[in-house]
Amino acid sequence: QPVTGFQVASVHWMPVLSAIARYPRSMCGRYRLNRRDADQLEADFGVPSDRVTEAMLLYGEDIRPSQSVLAIASGDDDHADEPFVATWGVRDRFSMINTKSESLDKWQWRDWQNSRILIPADGFFEWTGEKGSKVRHQFDAGEPIAFGGLHCDFGKGWGVTIITVPANDDVAPFHDRMPLILRPHEFDAWAGLEFDDVRELIRPFDGVLTESVVG
Repeated sequence: QPVTGFQVASVHWMPVLSAIARYPRSMCGRYRLNRRDADQLEADFGVPSDRVTEAMLLYGEDIRPSQSVLAIASGDDDHADEPFVATWGVRDRFSMINTKSESLDKWQWRDWQNSRILIPADGFFEWTGEKGSKVRHQFDAGEPIAFGGLHCDFGKGWGVTIITVPANDDVAPFHDRMPLILRPHEFDAWAGLEFDDVRELIRPFDGVLTESVVG
């Protein structure tokens, strides 16, 4: 049967919820990816359509930690064109759905610097207000984007984590962090080059993000 929307992964999800409860301002904690067929994935993200299986045709308007998500790694000739399905959240003492860019040179992440992946997206969300009356804000770049992330295993199963950077001017009024956003012309470099060669890509998004309130 065709996959329709994001599927909940077969993982222990309580550590994920525990982490979110302890870190309520975790960023990025929700995002969206529009529905695309294999040809559209190739056009927007450079993934050869003949490598896309039905299981990879994942999408969602409110993608959450612990779900199965579409990710892209370096493929042949170091191009970012190897799609796979991964669990969002790397399990250790708790599930790490985000990794601060400032932590990438620390010992626990150093071995994974060259396990970089792309997570296709069309936008992400942030909330303001008090519990019970929170307002959801959507941020849209107006073009296909991908979050920079890592594919890791700390001994409790493979998962992906989204790298975060300081917020740009569009996001700063709502949160002090934002996901590392990459544009299509940066995809191959991010997935294929050595870590020292992509450090300049690890910065707040330099484009314009449109904010809107959504239900």
